[in-house]
Amino acid sequence: GKVNTIRDVIYLMSRGPGGEAAKTFFKFQSIMSLSMDLILKAFPQVPWIFVYREPVQVMMSHLKGAGGGTRGGGTPNCAKAKSNPNPEVVEIFKRHRQNMKRATNEMFCAAHLSTLCESAVKNAKQSGGLGRLVNYEGLVESLKTDIIPSHFNVPVASKGAKRIDEVGGVYSKARKPGTEWVEDSKKKEEQASEQVVEASDIFLKQVYIDMLKKGQ
Repeated sequence: GKVNTIRDVIYLMSRGPGGEAAKTFFKFQSIMSLSMDLILKAFPQVPWIFVYREPVQVMMSHLKGAGGGTRGGGTPNCAKAKSNPNPEVVEIFKRHRQNMKRATNEMFCAAHLSTLCESAVKNAKQSGGLGRLVNYEGLVESLKTDIIPSHFNVPVASKGAKRIDEVGGVYSKARKPGTEWVEDSKKKEEQASEQVVEASDIFLKQVYIDMLKKGQ
């Protein structure tokens, strides 16, 4: 079944040069949050984290462009399922008494992101401490001093800490390797349109507050 397939794929991807299975860290795309139950069934004893961020900042990252617009005016990835939304998004719209048929890209994206966050919160509650909700703010320092050594139980020596600092200073999504990462949280908030702020307040504000309370 799906659970065994996940185990097999992770095992094969974790094999070292000599064929042995090594300790490995996997970063999943955000959409995989809706399939967390399958991943956790495959690896019920493995610690994990879900990184969350202030709603408007996340929305701006997904929508791209000044004022919350999209690249070239196209449809952002988070809104491409508007014509065929998954059941979780449909339920979110009903719960908030919003008209999904008339939803803007901003509204649909916010609802989509809310389903990912709610899935993480639910699974963290049921994880017995193995799952943690981690704030994006101060993430690099938290990885060095808490998450990796305490939650994942992997010692972080000075060499490892230096490597974390180096990787944390590179923009991982840039097309050009080695592009320096620049803090952009304030800029995102300043450029956000009224539509982005409104959609964030409707669909993401409460789950963000819940994650702040339950996370670190």
